[in-house]
Amino acid sequence: MEEPLAQNRLPRDELKLDIGSDEGPAGQEYIKLDIKHDRIRDEEYGFRTVDIIADAHRLPFRDNIFDEVWSGSCIFVYTDERALREAVRVLKPGGRLQLRINCETVTPEDVARLLPGMSWNYYNYDASGRPVDFIVEWRKP
Repeated sequence: MEEPLAQNRLPRDELKLDIGSDEGPAGQEYIKLDIKHDRIRDEEYGFRTVDIIADAHRLPFRDNIFDEVWSGSCIFVYTDERALREAVRVLKPGGRLQLRINCETVTPEDVARLLPGMSWNYYNYDASGRPVDFIVEWRKP
């Protein structure tokens, strides 16, 4: 589907994109994008888990359209510079990019090389107190 779905689904004053079709931050509605066709409808949950089938390397949106881009489940979004550039491309100036990242695969320093000026906080810890994942937040200049 093209951009009209995104524009009709959310309030006109704020568009949010979820790359990888995670649930997104609690209580917020996102346009859910995933590359997997089998995630269009999740019978276990009884609702659509994907709104748009597309590759994060070629997002089907014009530049500067989203107020927020979230990814909480796609490791390639924050390790693949091309996918990360696409996420930044569709953000409006001043828009917010949020990523939930597993500490076993990527460090905050790895992401900082690609997103200068980012901030981050640890999000979950295991039973021994070691961080499991962290949240990155970055604003587009």
